[in-house]
Amino acid sequence: MNERTGIGGLSRRSFLRTAGTSVAALGAGRVLPPLGPSLAQAAHPADPRARKGGTLIMAAETEPNPVDPQREGGWMTFRVSHQMHEALVKEDLHAADAPWPKLGPGLAKSWTVSPDGLVYTFKLREGVKFHDGTPFDANAVKWNVERIWNKSAPHYDVRSTISLYRYRFVKSIDVVDPLTVRFTMTQPFEPFLRVLAEGSYGTGCFTSPTNFKRWGNDGLADHPVGTGPFKFVERVHGQRIVLERNEQYWGTKPYIDRVIFRILPDPATRVAALKAGELDIAAAPPDAIEPLRKAGFTILTNSNIPAVWYFEVNARNKYMQDPRVRRAVAMAINREGMCKNLLRDAAYPARGLQSPGNYAYDPNFQDYPYDPAGAKRLLAEAGHPNGIDGVYVCGLNGAALDQVAINEWVQRDLAKVGIRVKLDGYEWTTYLTKWSAQLPEDVLMSQMIWGFSTPYFLWIIAACEGKFPDGCCSSGHSCNEKLDQVMLKAIAALDEKTATQYWRQANQIIKEDAWKIPYIVDREPYAVNTRVAGFVNPPQVWYDLDSVWLKS
Repeated sequence: MNERTGIGGLSRRSFLRTAGTSVAALGAGRVLPPLGPSLAQAAHPADPRARKGGTLIMAAETEPNPVDPQREGGWMTFRVSHQMHEALVKEDLHAADAPWPKLGPGLAKSWTVSPDGLVYTFKLREGVKFHDGTPFDANAVKWNVERIWNKSAPHYDVRSTISLYRYRFVKSIDVVDPLTVRFTMTQPFEPFLRVLAEGSYGTGCFTSPTNFKRWGNDGLADHPVGTGPFKFVERVHGQRIVLERNEQYWGTKPYIDRVIFRILPDPATRVAALKAGELDIAAAPPDAIEPLRKAGFTILTNSNIPAVWYFEVNARNKYMQDPRVRRAVAMAINREGMCKNLLRDAAYPARGLQSPGNYAYDPNFQDYPYDPAGAKRLLAEAGHPNGIDGVYVCGLNGAALDQVAINEWVQRDLAKVGIRVKLDGYEWTTYLTKWSAQLPEDVLMSQMIWGFSTPYFLWIIAACEGKFPDGCCSSGHSCNEKLDQVMLKAIAALDEKTATQYWRQANQIIKEDAWKIPYIVDREPYAVNTRVAGFVNPPQVWYDLDSVWLKS
């Protein structure tokens, strides 16, 4: 595999000098996760060999859900949406070797943070316009945030509240002047900048208020308008989404004319399309990686992808209310065998729920070992010497890895210790709807692959308040107030070292609770045609296409 190792990042103080942000305003010792050089011109790396023009054809592993930055859910959707929509801050996705993406200016050219961490003031870029010609300004920022956050706003959209965790600690948002917007927090919110740049289950990106007046909350899904380097052309559900270069883009324009995302959920179909020359880039199924490499395709992976596969245990199930049963599940899964024999090292065993692509990850953390005999003992101690029966709700596609094969592996491993599960599988977009509903009591657990390049991910999926259908983002409905208190201390920390200590404590509590059971980390393998240049598989679960060009 073409593994990439991590490198260090700049300190926050160094970054703020390059970003043009006032260091003095931050107060002594105020540190964020390592940030990167200024992205002030939003420039992709220049390549003197690059030629303009052509159409890039990419595979989508599942049908994207609403291509609406506040409603979108799932990585495949954001891989499309990210090319069109932008946020105040921007991740540098052109560096494959970073431990996590460096952060820099996006639609905001600079910002200041008050010494107490309660006030963020963003200076916006001049002359930026949405694809429909609407000016991007402070009022557009406030309008977009209020769609998610302000129940009294006329355009408030309850379906957009999946993104509310980004603004969980925002007390007010104020337009200071046409190009200045200020967020005031109820408490310090250390992850704020990073979560604004993240996608998946809503984003921190912006859509045109004028376009909303035309299409309304439900119409934006198929008529997206952002400020990004590509703009929307058409969508044919079940077949394709087409984008084209934004000739009026405020930053450095892409090389390619068009991008076509073809909807190809079946792994074998994707591989056949690659070999036939009908695709330029596609997620590579594990068993096809070596054949594709031998056929001349470049295989790109990344070991710092913030993507952890985990089981969401259902707190409403009578068996799972006993921690011994939950730990038995954790000890029943042969993670090493799954990664080596089934997934051909396209994934590796997870070390806790915290993803490797953020600063609080602990490579020395030890999760539950594979111990089927110990799992059987725990079940017997819990009063189930003959095992238990239930349902395992799972997805059928939506990732490069073969979810059907993974689900069957999990089913076999659980059966070996006496946990007999019926697989209840759904196409990924349908599955997300199922997963975010209240699971029936006969469901033992569900499946999820998720993660962020900020340790705040733990709060998003494990906080007591974050339970569907009213919150985000746990279908299991478990709650540990001690865990919440530790995570709140991490969120409010004013330096990275202190925050890391609390996030690692939280990871340990999550392990002991075993309401969330991690099992593997995806390396996100992509097969790339030799005619494609400039494509980077970054330490993230989406990518930039502005630097891609076609050799012929």
